[in-house]
Amino acid sequence: MKNVDIKEYDGLSPSKANYYYSISPYPFSTRKNFEYEISALDSTLIDTPGFLHHRKGIYGILDKKYRLNLQQQFRFDHKQRSILLNPSIPSQVFSVNDVFFLKPRGVSSFKYRRFLYGKLALYNTYTDGYEHMISSGKFVKPMIRRYIIPPFEGKIDLIFENIGFIELDNTTHLESADVWQLYAPKNIKKIVRIPSLSVSILTGQEPIYIPLKEVPMLLNFKKFESDLSKYCESSFKILGPYMEHTKIKQQH
Repeated sequence: MKNVDIKEYDGLSPSKANYYYSISPYPFSTRKNFEYEISALDSTLIDTPGFLHHRKGIYGILDKKYRLNLQQQFRFDHKQRSILLNPSIPSQVFSVNDVFFLKPRGVSSFKYRRFLYGKLALYNTYTDGYEHMISSGKFVKPMIRRYIIPPFEGKIDLIFENIGFIELDNTTHLESADVWQLYAPKNIKKIVRIPSLSVSILTGQEPIYIPLKEVPMLLNFKKFESDLSKYCESSFKILGPYMEHTKIKQQH
């Protein structure tokens, strides 16, 4: 495939023009690769055209195995699936593509539906997951923060702005439910939707949104019980009238 200038491109028939690069001053209309050297990462960033081939687009220049990765491994998964945690490893965390690390307390299993791209993983500790994320080179080292979700029974959505969401279905009896901990990048907005979107669609119940409470990375939960109770109690008061299908544990 050769590069052509605008004049040469103008002389091509429409059927052949799809196979050539060209340059346009208008946004989203460029048809030529632009390369940028990133010395800090020892890498070259290639800004690809919006289209090359009238059928494959920019994917026409990708190796087949990478196209398969995009098409098969990183799709949403609308089916409800189960996660079994090892009771002998209470520090286990659940992750999707290392974007976040979720640690249920007092829960041995739960169900989920994933509306996020990426692979699932279970790590024995949050530290194991974080080190895997850093060593993979997928992300610039993010500023991770720790958050808590009030104890709940039923279905909620954990939403990450501009990324997607995951539906969590906790079948643990409310009386024995405990807070869920979340480790996630600070600069990604996070919120909980109660009940989940699927429940709202089926029942017509309008969801309520509550923010996550940030807590210190090194936190002694026993010393934090008073503040934790206030947070859970305030969440319960806000959500109480709407808890027909999802329940929040009221602290005493």
